Amino acid sequence: MKRCMLILLLSLTILVFAEEFPCVPGTETTPRTTPVKSDRVEEEPFIISEPVWKGLERMNQEERENSEISLILEKEASDQALQMAQRIENLWNSGEFEEALLLFPELEPLTDINEMAIGNAWRTPVPTEYESRWGDDVRIGNRDSVLVNVLDIHRATGNLFTILLLQGDGNTNRWDVYHSTDSGVTWSETYDWWANYQINSLSATVVTSHCYVAYLGNSSQNSARIRRFKTTDGTVDNFPDGSSWIQVFTTTSPDSIQEVAITSNQDFWNNRLYYLAITNQGSLIYYWDTQDAISWDEVLTGIGNADRGLDASCNEGFAEYFLLASYIDTDNVLHMVGRKSAKLKASESGASGFADKH
Repeated sequence: MKRCMLILLLSLTILVFAEEFPCVPGTETTPRTTPVKSDRVEEEPFIISEPVWKGLERMNQEERENSEISLILEKEASDQALQMAQRIENLWNSGEFEEALLLFPELEPLTDINEMAIGNAWRTPVPTEYESRWGDDVRIGNRDSVLVNVLDIHRATGNLFTILLLQGDGNTNRWDVYHSTDSGVTWSETYDWWANYQINSLSATVVTSHCYVAYLGNSSQNSARIRRFKTTDGTVDNFPDGSSWIQVFTTTSPDSIQEVAITSNQDFWNNRLYYLAITNQGSLIYYWDTQDAISWDEVLTGIGNADRGLDASCNEGFAEYFLLASYIDTDNVLHMVGRKSAKLKASESGASGFADKH
């Protein structure tokens, strides 16, 4: 999502990442001294009013029969808790819904139930109900209270993905995957993930034959994660090692992750993923991997004053910088950073090719 940038001063810092190079400072403008209105909205305290599994209880019979769930427990969950969670999953996914619901109170003493999340893969994607009250506009999904939306396309087929982060019922945060095979005329929900804790940020990108969703886990928001979905039909798909989700990196308390942005090189080499984040302590974090997305490599950026407004994009047809990212620092200055390929022999300290904008 593009942040409000016109009131900010744009400066350029050239990042050269190893293996792909160290960071080299570029030019910066003097921060403005007049107050700048922040685009960050202070949210109300996130109050848990009910267990996260109540969302399953509210499903009607048709929804239950169409759902296939997985339970994601806290990192320190005991073997006993994991075994109980597996038992609940097996009962629910085999159609024993009431029996599964009766076991949740037994699971609660075994783990921190407020750290649990639920992933629901629809066996048959749920189509968006048609409504004509917006004229020619098309509604994506049957839910409301959208906080973040991300849109991307699979170039080979033209299929579209929209990922929505929403304020759900029962004080849950949830994100949902929507897929379209007709240029956005109709949409279907293929996946629904929710938790009782606030989710700070979400991003998504397409590369090769999958859409990858970057999101945050745990109430401390210290776990940067990723899941993937097939571009053919939008359904969830495991990674090559059999994992349903991958943890790209974590932060250590008291630091946490405020924003994430993921992008890919689908438009040229179609074989890389780039995962960026801003932490609570101001670090700009950068990881990359192949489309397998199971073995991520970090490249240190040397940036420690990032505050908000993170965005990233690959630079098709690049001359030097194949990856571009932007962020706003703690002095309300907008920065653009670029990543230079190790295969290029251009000067690391030469002109950036970007002009400062006011």
